[in-house]
Amino acid sequence: MRVLQPASLLFLVALSGCFPSGEWIPTIWGGESVDDAREPEEAGVFVTEDGCSVALASFVVSVAAGALLAPEGTASAILPGNQLYDLVQPGPHSMASVVLETGIYPELAVVLAPAERSEDNLVGRARLIGVDHAASDVNPSRGNVTSAQRDVMVSSGAVALIRGIVTCSDQAVQLDVLLDDTIGLLRCPTTSFEIPGGSFGVTQLIVRPERVLTQGADLLAAGTEDGLVTLEELESAGLDEVLRTAVRGAWEADAGACVWESGVTQ
Repeated sequence: MRVLQPASLLFLVALSGCFPSGEWIPTIWGGESVDDAREPEEAGVFVTEDGCSVALASFVVSVAAGALLAPEGTASAILPGNQLYDLVQPGPHSMASVVLETGIYPELAVVLAPAERSEDNLVGRARLIGVDHAASDVNPSRGNVTSAQRDVMVSSGAVALIRGIVTCSDQAVQLDVLLDDTIGLLRCPTTSFEIPGGSFGVTQLIVRPERVLTQGADLLAAGTEDGLVTLEELESAGLDEVLRTAVRGAWEADAGACVWESGVTQ
């Protein structure tokens, strides 16, 4: 048996202290019901609680800011802001790669607010960072949306964009909803999420469209003669606040549902 010499032991002790930090890789996606990479033609398609079908073309959310929280509630890592994600696109989508101290981080905070214009070339390039960090050159990203999607979100002051078709029996309406909202904070539990030294830990946010569009018949009834449902039609039908509340409640993290706190200031 080989016996380690004192110099070797000192080297090992020194080496063990060389990894006081690791990387946090937050991801976001739309969940299995709308994002099925095995069957791309089924992405964005699901059945509502009342038996209608939804075929989403876009489901975009605006993440204005975020942070990974330490046990005492302090922000230990800041998520790059002004990110827009179309959750119909196959994911999970990487939101950043942030170096921070090793430890347990039990909570993730996310701020929903209208997007801002972005002139950088990172728009539309977000993707999941693999084990080999092959995609780390795109961090921080601004999301996976197109420039046209960002422009319409910014000009409308929207926090969510929902486009698609709702069909009930033989009737259908087209959704083109740019949903505005008050700025709000989502507190999302990660429980025992740990950043290991010299490696990385991945968190996930899931925003579930099937929890937003639950009653297809109500959306169908809100449609105008031209078969289009916008925010204006939802307001006339008294459904706008229903959808705002549903968007706030559609978020979950690794350890369960996120909790909405309103009144966040920019």
